[in-house]
Amino acid sequence: MAIVGSIVFLLLIFACAAPQPPDLWLGGDLFYGDRDPAALLEPLAPLVEGARGYVNLEGPADRSPGGGAASWTDADGRVHLHNTVHGITPELGLLAVGVANNHRFDAADPDAADRALIADGVAALGASVVHLGALRVAMVQVDLAPDLPPTFAAEAAKLRAQADALVVAFHVRGVASYLPSPALRTAVSAAEQAGAGVVVAHGTHAIGPVERRGGMVIAWGLGNVAMACDCTRETDAILLRVRFTPEGKVEHARVLPIRAGLQGAPAQPSTDPRGILDLLTAIGSTPVESDGSGGSF
Repeated sequence: MAIVGSIVFLLLIFACAAPQPPDLWLGGDLFYGDRDPAALLEPLAPLVEGARGYVNLEGPADRSPGGGAASWTDADGRVHLHNTVHGITPELGLLAVGVANNHRFDAADPDAADRALIADGVAALGASVVHLGALRVAMVQVDLAPDLPPTFAAEAAKLRAQADALVVAFHVRGVASYLPSPALRTAVSAAEQAGAGVVVAHGTHAIGPVERRGGMVIAWGLGNVAMACDCTRETDAILLRVRFTPEGKVEHARVLPIRAGLQGAPAQPSTDPRGILDLLTAIGSTPVESDGSGGSF
């Protein structure tokens, strides 16, 4: 009995020494313009409680030139986006934001806009190793414009070697589609070879299938989170929420349907999560087991 008691005691010590890292949630496109980003994200709080997050920030977090409008269309028909109130802070629960997208160069000085986010404690991706509790997570975001940079696989694998887990986000340009493009399929395969445990895609504003592939979780299209501009009509969207073991393996994955906030409205949990899960099944997802507000897969 003394030996058994000692073993139990040692197991308890080990459990305390290796606490479960918080969950990570990943969302798609966010443009808050001159709105308060906290107000646009606050209705999602019940879905992401106890987790840290990632979104793709469309448009730099800076002032628009001359203090003008947050979004406008130039003579060539190109939409320009500026998040004119710098409000991305850790208090929003965001661990990192993607800045590698087609609106990055709307900023007069993109590097300065990135540094402003980093100074507030939110990683601007690119590529960084961030801390999810005690877990070191390498996070990489790449703009497929239109193809994968030839150095991606080597650079992602090098960053993966510095961390416990690798998360990759691909920004995809093109028309909204439920089906992944050939370029995205190639990119996801490269991320798998680099050792990614989680891969997501965003940028076309449309949702795509979710997939379990061995130890890797893929969300082929997250859709919008909130877009405070007249630049998209896509309201169906999802968040991906993943739980890692202390060793960096994906232990659990959930898809959380949301209704994207458009024209300055806040994002909301979906009023028909089962309908979104049925759609994901219809477009080729790994089977998803409904659990009320979302589904596990």
